[in-house]
Amino acid sequence: YIERATYEIGRQHRVRVATSDGPEQIIILGHGALRLSASAFHEEMMEVQKQIGDTVWQNNRKNANSGAVRAAMEKAKEGGGC
Repeated sequence: YIERATYEIGRQHRVRVATSDGPEQIIILGHGALRLSASAFHEEMMEVQKQIGDTVWQNNRKNANSGAVRAAMEKAKEGGGC
């Protein structure tokens, strides 16, 4: 599937493939796709997850004093859910 997909779309679009399989990397590079090791992909996803969490935290902190958000947060703290 990876080989066919990179062959079909790799020349018209930027495609990145996460694999640590050496022969697979050679094939996808030949199709014009970029390669990323599985461990590098995992690290990238962990960093993105942290950035999303930080953004959500900052957004919640900014909006904590607004009425509806504050009420929902208080209700959730009390165990009532949202």
